[in-house]
Amino acid sequence: MSRFTQQPLRLVLMGFIALVSTVTFASALLLSYTLTKQNTILEEARQRSSAQLALARLDQDNKLSLRHYLSHQSDLLYAIVTTSEGQTIALKTKGVPQPQQAPIPQEPEPGDVRYTYDQEQQLLTVYQPIPWASGYTGKALLTSTFDVSAPINTLQDRYIRDAVFICLIGLVGVWSVALLMQRYITQPLEKLTSNAEQIAKGNYQLKNTVTGNNEVGRLAQALNKISHTTYSTLRDLEQRHQQLHEFLHCGLVAMVVENEQEQFIDFSSNMPDLTGYSATELSGLGWKDLIHPDSQPEFMSFKALLSFQQDDIETEVQILTKQRQTLWLSLVGKELKREGNDANVMLFFARSIQQRKQQEIDLRLSAVAFETQEAIVISDAQTNILKVNKAFSRITGYSSGEAIGARTNLLQSGHHNQEFYQGMWSQLKQQGRWQGEIWNRKKNGQTYPQWQTITAVKNETGRVTHYIACFQDISERKRAEEEIRQLAYYDELTGLPNRRMFYQRLQQAVSASQRNDNHGALIFIDLDHFKDVNDSLGHLFGDKLLQEVSLRLSELVRTEDTLARLGGDEFVIMLEHLDNDYDKAADAARQLCERLIQSLSKHYLIDQQTLRVSASVGISLFPSDSDDIDDLLRQADTAMYKSKASGRSTLRFFSHEMQNQANARLQLRSDLEQAINNNEFRLHLQPQIDIKTRQLVGCESLLRWQHPQRGLIGPAEFLTIAEESNLIIQIGEWTLNKASQIQQQLKNQDLSNKQISVNIHPKHFRCPDFVDKTLKIITSNGASPKDICLEITEGVAIDNLQEAAHKISLLQEVGIKVAIDDFGIGYSSLSYLVNLQARELKLDRSFISQLSHKREARLMVKNLVSLAHQLNIQVVAEGVETEQQRQLLADLNCDILQGYLESKPLSLADYYDFLLNYAQKLDSYKQQQLASNCFTI
Repeated sequence: MSRFTQQPLRLVLMGFIALVSTVTFASALLLSYTLTKQNTILEEARQRSSAQLALARLDQDNKLSLRHYLSHQSDLLYAIVTTSEGQTIALKTKGVPQPQQAPIPQEPEPGDVRYTYDQEQQLLTVYQPIPWASGYTGKALLTSTFDVSAPINTLQDRYIRDAVFICLIGLVGVWSVALLMQRYITQPLEKLTSNAEQIAKGNYQLKNTVTGNNEVGRLAQALNKISHTTYSTLRDLEQRHQQLHEFLHCGLVAMVVENEQEQFIDFSSNMPDLTGYSATELSGLGWKDLIHPDSQPEFMSFKALLSFQQDDIETEVQILTKQRQTLWLSLVGKELKREGNDANVMLFFARSIQQRKQQEIDLRLSAVAFETQEAIVISDAQTNILKVNKAFSRITGYSSGEAIGARTNLLQSGHHNQEFYQGMWSQLKQQGRWQGEIWNRKKNGQTYPQWQTITAVKNETGRVTHYIACFQDISERKRAEEEIRQLAYYDELTGLPNRRMFYQRLQQAVSASQRNDNHGALIFIDLDHFKDVNDSLGHLFGDKLLQEVSLRLSELVRTEDTLARLGGDEFVIMLEHLDNDYDKAADAARQLCERLIQSLSKHYLIDQQTLRVSASVGISLFPSDSDDIDDLLRQADTAMYKSKASGRSTLRFFSHEMQNQANARLQLRSDLEQAINNNEFRLHLQPQIDIKTRQLVGCESLLRWQHPQRGLIGPAEFLTIAEESNLIIQIGEWTLNKASQIQQQLKNQDLSNKQISVNIHPKHFRCPDFVDKTLKIITSNGASPKDICLEITEGVAIDNLQEAAHKISLLQEVGIKVAIDDFGIGYSSLSYLVNLQARELKLDRSFISQLSHKREARLMVKNLVSLAHQLNIQVVAEGVETEQQRQLLADLNCDILQGYLESKPLSLADYYDFLLNYAQKLDSYKQQQLASNCFTI
């Protein structure tokens, strides 16, 4: 039955076909049987007549006997026997007409018997040829009344009865099939048809009854799916229509059209309200001018997708308004295909989502607030715990899985009596809030005090639905405060006391020193060239070096002394109870510092790399130099800078003369801030000469400061201060601007100066917009980028080699040459030559000064020159001062020289004179060379 309900249509049709086939087959069998039986009866009658006619096979002489025989056959109604010539031999008739005879063959065969049966008159007529014994043939025709009608009638009656029975069975079967089709096919189909008409009228929520997994059921399922899909689609379209309506009529929605040049060509009237720009200002702008730098990558990807997808695309970006305020926008964009040769345009709809973004931030803050250091428990009105935060698990020891589902009395310690809890719940019911100190128990059984706040949460009807409890473990907080105090007073990297603890100890030591009338020492230590280590090898390597330094210093100080790290590469040591005598105390401090400098100068092995660093040390004694801890630190710091100025890796005691120098340095910092605005900087130019041809190939611009009171100051005195005060970028841009102006002036006056080199500080080079600004500065002065060479050090690539290489590639694509300056000092790496792809390499003067007396220096220069030439890099030798050095460099295939051999750095006016006179000098040199060659010949 289940199979029938699953597939009624198929089974009903199969049953109907089987029924019709069965009835047809049965009727055919019955008819075949009846006809066969009738033929059998007729055959028997014919054979009987044939037997009668057999007597007619007589000789002609027995004709009388034949007639006699025929006359005595009572069942014969008519008989005639004739010869082949038509002569009648015998004849009998009983008042019946001669039956219609079948055509007689001309030459009848002996077995050619024919018969007919008249069912209405029940007469059997037999025709049969007769061979005569005398040699000729004849024929006989007999009509008899043999009893064949009765069995044939009986047979026909049975046939009719059986046929009626079969028809009745067929009718019952067809009726049954009709009922089944009515129940399982017609009625469900009528219902489905009615429902389909309702669905067509718009009643898409009408559900068809699914009778099973059959054809009708699947049809019902399909109609349900169609109606559901249609309903969902219409509802989605309505929502989209509503959203579009709200989108287009919202006050913060703007429509913008942008052309292929990324400029606004049309926008709605509220676009100025969104951006703060006037309509006139917006006409010259595009999205690229408004998009916040943080959103630029995402916006570029968004625009790229617009060109490949036909559907609308949405993204969220930040823009900068005219007032430089950040505004979040939802952008919906689509590329509009225009007919003919018109260029395609981009259509954008912009909507402010600033409020939503703020809400998202608020939600994130709320989520973060839940996971604070304060434990939070949320329970239902029956005090069943629903949610706890991580602080709860940390404080109580119960995991969230253990706590959720338990009652809040899980933490009760038994410390409080029943009256305490009754009072707490009474206040909660009356005021909706309780706050106070309560003792609870942790999972491990430990009781602890906590400060707890419980708040009742009520619904619109005023019924309490939840309780929120926030608490802090007071004892843990006290222990945490102690830990925080420890962290606050110790350096995280080295574990040494930090500045705060050192100040406290120094104050105590100074006070004790005054009371006890003995001296102590404050030693200020600064590592030499530590910044180069950070720039060359990375900050992680520098941190490891600082840890090694702290370990070496710790081994040198006494237990009662204090070693601290103030920050960066600055360490301080406070020595107490040295001696009552000032000189002896100073001598003890000196001895320790000498051991300290010696220890720090030894090799360090870090990350499979060996290096050496030195330290400069400054010393001040207390309370003789000062009893104020700030003054003592400044004095020791001043003495340390004096050590650096004295060649580094040495020590100096503080003197008031040092203080005066420190004050002068501070004044210099203040003056430097005004130098750019007052146009006090100058550029001096030092020529660069081809070593072999002596041709002038360019010059290097060297910065000088024309101080109003101190006169001309070299960069060594103020560049370090410029780095510390972050003025180095402004100074670098001024230098680049001035050098571009000078180069263009020289070209305008037809003075042979192929290029001018400009030194770029690493901080300046690392600026994100360095390439764009550099190109803008050069071109704004009318100079060609091909006439400018930027000199950088390897330090620019330390933090991000890939970024540095990319910037260099961009610079050289527009024609700006890049040179690696001071190669060979610091922590040079030959891999930089390959990765940075510079076009010029400048050998430091430390190599050049040793060429004449050190074979190793010559070998180093030779190999560097050979490697550079293989990489298609020119080599410039700095600091060339003698003709011997020039000749050695020429022998080593160096390309260009720069140094006092040709000229010192010159002011612009002097450089003009140098260029005018250099042509004569070059002619003189060529004549000397010609004479020398002639003499040699």
